[in-house]
Amino acid sequence: METIINVTLPIFAIMALGYGCGYWGILGQEATAGLNKFVYLVALPPAMFTFTARAQIDEIFNWGFVGTLLLGSGLTIVLAVLAAVIFFKCDLSRSAFHGFMSVFANYGYMGIPVFLAAFGPEGVLPAIVSSFVAAIPAMLFIMIVLEVKRPGGNSSLAAGIWRIFLHNPLFLATLAGILFSLFELPIPKSVGALLDMLTAAAAPTALFALGLSLVAYSILGDIYEVAWMTFLKLIVHPVITFFLASEVFHLSPFWAASAVLLTAMPVGSTAYLIAQQYGVAERVSSASIAISTAASVITLTALMIYYGVS
Repeated sequence: METIINVTLPIFAIMALGYGCGYWGILGQEATAGLNKFVYLVALPPAMFTFTARAQIDEIFNWGFVGTLLLGSGLTIVLAVLAAVIFFKCDLSRSAFHGFMSVFANYGYMGIPVFLAAFGPEGVLPAIVSSFVAAIPAMLFIMIVLEVKRPGGNSSLAAGIWRIFLHNPLFLATLAGILFSLFELPIPKSVGALLDMLTAAAAPTALFALGLSLVAYSILGDIYEVAWMTFLKLIVHPVITFFLASEVFHLSPFWAASAVLLTAMPVGSTAYLIAQQYGVAERVSSASIAISTAASVITLTALMIYYGVS
C-alpha cells in the first residue's frame, strides 16, 4: 500500500490530469504540441545530460545491464515476429513492427519520471542508459526492415539513421553527458544550477504531456493483435529480462530491478509516428500505446511492490 500511495499514485495521477485536460478540451492540440516540444527539446535533454555527466563512467557502461537489455529485446523480437507470421499471418513489414512494439518502451516520457519518483536523482541512470542502448537499436531495426521493403526506400535509409543519431536531442544530450563523465569535465556552478532547474521540470511535465497526448490515440485497433502486443510488452519482455538479469548476467539487485521495470514500461509513442510514416500497423500501434499505458498502472505497481520500492 505504501508503494501505491507514495510512488505509483502520484505518477499516474499526473498522467490522468493531463488526459483529463485534453479530454475535456481545457488544453487543445496546439497546447499538446507545444508541451511535447518543451519536454523533448528543453526539459528532458538537461536531465539526461546532468544525470549522465555526474555519474561514474563504469556505472554508465554497466555491460551486464546492457547485455540484459539487448539480449532480452532480441529474444522478445524473435518471439513476436514468429507469432505474427504463424498466428496472425502478417507480412514481413507488419511482423517486424510486432517485434518493434514488443520491445520499444517509453523510456523518456515515462521511464525517467518513474525512476525519479521511485529512486530519486541518484537512481535515474538506468532509465537514461536504456534510452541510449535499447531504444535506438530497436528504432534502427524497424527502420532498416521498413526501408528495405519500401520501393526505393534504400536511398532514404542513411538519412533516416542520420536523423536518429544527430537530430535527436535526447541522444545528443546523453552522448555529451558520457563525454563529460569520461573526461571528468566539471560543470560550471551557474550552468549546473540552470540545468538542475530545467531537470526539476522534466518529470512532472513529461508525465502530464504523456497523459495529454493519449487523448489522440484510438483504442479501436485489431483487438487480438493489440491484446497480444500488450501482453508481450508488459509481461513477456519483463519475464525474459528477469531471467537474464538474475540467471545469466547476475546483476546486482538494483540493476536487475531496473532492467525489469524498464522493460515493463508501455509502448513508446514514437511507434505510432513510425507507423504513420510507413503506413504499417497504424491502428494496432495507436491502440497498443493507449492500452499498454493504461494497463501499466497494474503491472508497474505490482513490480514495484515486488521489488520493495517505497
